Amino acid sequence: MEKLSKESLIRKISRLEKRIASYRNKLGEARSEIQNLLKRIRQHELILQEFPGWLILVQNDKILLANKKALEELGYDEGEVLGKPFEEFIHQDSLDYVVKVHRKRLMGEIVPKTYDLYLLSKSGQSIPCEARVGKIRYQGRKAFLVSLTPLQQRKEAEQRRIEEEKQRIIYSLSLGVSKELQTSLNLLNNCLHRPDIQTISHKKFFKQLLGVQKRHEELIDLLKLLEDKQETEKSVVGLPVLIGEALEAAKQISVLPVGADVSVDFETFIRASSLVKVNAHELKTAITHVISNAIEACLPDGKVLITLEETPGFAHIYVQDNGLGISPKDQGKIFEPFFTTKNDHLGLGLTVASAILRRYGGKIELTSRPGHGTFFSLTLPTAKGTPKAKIPPPGKALKHKHVMILGEGDAVIELISELLSDKGAMIIIPSNLDKALKLLTKRTVDLVIADLADSTLRLVGFLEKALETLPGLPILCITAHGQTAMRTEPICSARLNERIIFVQRPVNMADLLDTVTRQLTFGPET
Repeated sequence: MEKLSKESLIRKISRLEKRIASYRNKLGEARSEIQNLLKRIRQHELILQEFPGWLILVQNDKILLANKKALEELGYDEGEVLGKPFEEFIHQDSLDYVVKVHRKRLMGEIVPKTYDLYLLSKSGQSIPCEARVGKIRYQGRKAFLVSLTPLQQRKEAEQRRIEEEKQRIIYSLSLGVSKELQTSLNLLNNCLHRPDIQTISHKKFFKQLLGVQKRHEELIDLLKLLEDKQETEKSVVGLPVLIGEALEAAKQISVLPVGADVSVDFETFIRASSLVKVNAHELKTAITHVISNAIEACLPDGKVLITLEETPGFAHIYVQDNGLGISPKDQGKIFEPFFTTKNDHLGLGLTVASAILRRYGGKIELTSRPGHGTFFSLTLPTAKGTPKAKIPPPGKALKHKHVMILGEGDAVIELISELLSDKGAMIIIPSNLDKALKLLTKRTVDLVIADLADSTLRLVGFLEKALETLPGLPILCITAHGQTAMRTEPICSARLNERIIFVQRPVNMADLLDTVTRQLTFGPET
């Protein structure tokens, strides 16, 4: 009996051990399920918190949860909101209506799922919002999940949708019109090649046809820029150079009133060496039209200011004039195609500029007050992943460099000589141009600075020979205020103007030092 009892006890213990092992397995599985559940809860909370809109959970008339976006925008801390009655955060103008709708919803009555209301921020500001309310079960009880959208965001989204639709129509229109114009241009070209049209008796008519042909070609080029191009040849370009080219182009195409005594003074402030990935021709066209618009808006003694600045990830071009400004009723239409207040303009320039900026992820905005001029802001994303060239300190760049200075007896030139000499440069001041040219042939000159105000120097011919001798030689010319090109001997100047950097008086010595450092470091292409 005793033996059986012992065997029975052993069997019971064995069964108990198996049960314990089974319970341990189940406990492990339960723990694993709890961990997975907690993980999912944390993920759901993270999704809720990182949701880009405003979300609020209301139960028993109290706020149980408010996501990070809602708290940040309204200015509250979590502790100031959770557990508080939702009525405390509704502005007085909307309180009665919101409470009434909420009570009806609790009683099961049919109420709007979406309505507008005013929220109250921590600073006391009234914020108009659109509320969307959904009924859910939370911890086994009825609750309401509220999605809030600021009306300003909704208006902006609607405006973007309208702009996109407008652009789609513009693209289709420009494509159709340019095709029709191309057809008429082809007929015109065929007509121009007829021998009888080119006779002396038809000379005046022939010139008129050439003018029409040129206008057709310009219009077709503009309309093509409006087309929705999916693939455009892009390259990384520097905005400082592009702005300079656009300014010169704008001066050529701008039409000032006939007989009007209008002179325009230009000032450029290049405060960044921004690089952007675009089609250079297209962006230059966009900037040209904006600057041209500013020029044509100027009154006598007009002024156009062009500034380039950069913030993290974006380049900003500002074009400002001191003209008559744009009336409020016209400001909303200024970028629409064919809108113009000038009889001899098509009204496509700013439309093209806006389309090109959008094509490269940028935008164009304006601020204007009648009688106080107009301010255009062009924003573009900077080129990603483009290594920035490291600019050495001026002392390192100028040390032992031979700088030839042409021009004497001027306080500015003497100050420049002193400044560069202090930075380690070896200053060369030849007594005449023949000696200067001999020094260049020995290839012992790294940079030339010439004073255009010194009328005793026949600089044009000398500088032409200097570039023939040393094609990569950097040349800076100090000019009178407002002069951005050589005005003598235009046959030579056209070539020189592309290679010379002009520094206008009054000379900013810090900017001059920066320009000299860049030229000696990177060469004249900068």
